[in-house]
Amino acid sequence: MELIAQYALPDMPHYPLLILLHGLGSDENDLMGLAPALPPGWGLASLRAPYPYGPGYQWYSLENIRDPEPADFAASLQAVESWVRAVPEHVPGADVSRIVLGGFSQGSVMAVSAGFSGRLNDLLAGVCVMSGYVPDHAVLAPGPRPVFWGHGTADGVLPLALGQAGVQRLEGLGVAVSFHQYPMGHEVCAAEMADLSAWLEALPENRQAGR
Repeated sequence: MELIAQYALPDMPHYPLLILLHGLGSDENDLMGLAPALPPGWGLASLRAPYPYGPGYQWYSLENIRDPEPADFAASLQAVESWVRAVPEHVPGADVSRIVLGGFSQGSVMAVSAGFSGRLNDLLAGVCVMSGYVPDHAVLAPGPRPVFWGHGTADGVLPLALGQAGVQRLEGLGVAVSFHQYPMGHEVCAAEMADLSAWLEALPENRQAGR
């Protein structure tokens, strides 16, 4: 399955790239508004989920709040991983040593699951989770890439405890997680984007890229 994307790319020959996956019921346009908050010189690619949901799309249907429907989840995971592997074709100017995969809500669940599937170890410099969680059934492989994780203390959709449990699970694998809490609900705030921008600027390149 081929994923549709929107882009905000700098006018330069070689640049780091943030790939973002939207939340439930949204589409690839939803997170494009975050582009101005990224560090100078960063590109943004925002992908559309494959399954229709209301006026937008979803990455998977839900069996319950913590359990994505397995077949949908597996198909979307494969599609996201395939898109990341094809970044040199989709975004020829991207610096393949500085690719970050991230998302919001349901999209961040896909990002962390793909980022630690063990199949993208040579392709990602980092993973960004905004208001997400790690599914109980997700099989995570240890990886050297760091993680930015932001979550609202008043999140009524995916409670803070779900985010904290995901952070603990990653830290149990030896992952360096930069965890930030914000006085907000299920959303993205300016303070979170400022912290994410600083984290991106400080992110080292992936030395396995291209090997």
